[in-house]
Amino acid sequence: MKKVILFFITWLFAVGAYAQERTISGTVRAAEDASPLIGASVQVKGTKVGTKTDVNGRYTLQVPADATTLVFSYIGYRTIEVAIGDRTVIDVSLEIDAKMAAEIVVTGVAEGTPTKKLGFAIGKVDEQILKEVPAVDPANALRGKVSGVIIVQPTGIPGTAPTIRLRGSTNIQGQSEPLIIIDGIITPPGTTLADIDINSVESIEVIKGAAGASLYGSQAANGVIQIITKRGADNPNATDFTARTEWGITDLQRLYPLNKSHRWQIDPATGDFQRASPTGITRVFKPDQLMDSPYPGQVRDHQKELFKNRSFNQNYFAVGATGKNTNFFASGARLFNQGILELTPAFDRYNLNLNVDHKISDFKLTGSFRYTNSVGPDAIERTQGGPFYGVLLLEPDFDIYATNPDGSPYWAYPGQVPIPGGRPTVAGNNAINPLYSLSTTTFDLRRSRILANAALSYQILSWWRVEAQGSYDRAEEFFKRVTRRDTYNSNMNAYTGGGLFQSEDLMTGSC
Repeated sequence: MKKVILFFITWLFAVGAYAQERTISGTVRAAEDASPLIGASVQVKGTKVGTKTDVNGRYTLQVPADATTLVFSYIGYRTIEVAIGDRTVIDVSLEIDAKMAAEIVVTGVAEGTPTKKLGFAIGKVDEQILKEVPAVDPANALRGKVSGVIIVQPTGIPGTAPTIRLRGSTNIQGQSEPLIIIDGIITPPGTTLADIDINSVESIEVIKGAAGASLYGSQAANGVIQIITKRGADNPNATDFTARTEWGITDLQRLYPLNKSHRWQIDPATGDFQRASPTGITRVFKPDQLMDSPYPGQVRDHQKELFKNRSFNQNYFAVGATGKNTNFFASGARLFNQGILELTPAFDRYNLNLNVDHKISDFKLTGSFRYTNSVGPDAIERTQGGPFYGVLLLEPDFDIYATNPDGSPYWAYPGQVPIPGGRPTVAGNNAINPLYSLSTTTFDLRRSRILANAALSYQILSWWRVEAQGSYDRAEEFFKRVTRRDTYNSNMNAYTGGGLFQSEDLMTGSC
């Protein structure tokens, strides 16, 4: 009899416990395209009772009888609270949280993750910040926006790739450039960001320090910069068209302050520089050789003579669409920049971009294609010294527009044969007149690049996804330098006979 009573009491307790819970199910979808959100969190407010949605966005949850509210959340979307009431089926749609989206990163993780959950520091610059200060390429767009990132433009030639350092140089010799990743494609060392159209960039993520090597190996020992491009319209279920043209003037922000005094002996009889001999062509040093005497004639600012304000123009067109199962983004751009240097051709760059995402049931196909073609004068920096350095070596009283003995413009070497009727020259100064170099030498650098990738993924479970991807990278560079036959040698007593140098590089990669 005691056993029967004990069993009856136990059965009543079990029935009572069961009566304290009920089952609620439903589906969680994205408000912009009604697609199911996989792995969305569903939790009873104020408790640890919760679950995740499956591959179809569905969930089933046993909730206590006294539960009143469910909390729905998903990365990059606004968290909402829904009253349970007497319902057993609750379907919800979550909207994108623009503020939180800026805190989601994809570099070094399998999927979008909030920065506060990462074990390493990532700097992110989103599209809104990129628009605040316009730039022509992603590297210059990073300037002053991420701490520890140093961007140095080596010359003022348009199209020149800037030098990038994350937390300074890591070695004395060898590569100090960070690893560049474009939409998940790891690019080879030496990749230039000058070929990428900044208008098609959605965000830039930067990893500084040793974290890069832990994620991508030794090739990322100097840090990582990942470029994420746009992949659809800004608004759900919409098609966006964007057209923009920009025109402006390129100028030099500041000039180097140079000494306007000299250390040469002045002839009291003529008031001009004293010659080493009556027929000599070189100047004579003062006994103290202090550079504290003003020039007796006209003092010129060669930097202002060489560097001019010249125009640039940029045209951009894009179309993007976000649908229920398909997103795509296509854009084209042209950048025409004359730079600031006299007698140099303009930098002319064309960009084509195409990104497509398509979903079929639990399969997702993504693809990207990028083509760049540019022609520019940035090969000038390959010459030793170059005009940006050579102009600093000229004496302030030298006339860079003077005519050569053969009648050609721009006196070649101010340290050689004196200009007829002019002053004695400076012995040992073999600096070439930058304008003469630019007028007798033609520089041509042509670059083209194709960057493409495709990926296919299948969501098996909410926590299990299989993905296969491949990429193709092909870059060509053609460099040509032609020097005229009637170009003076450094002594200005004969012609060099001219010269031709050209090289062609081809780089391909796939994975």
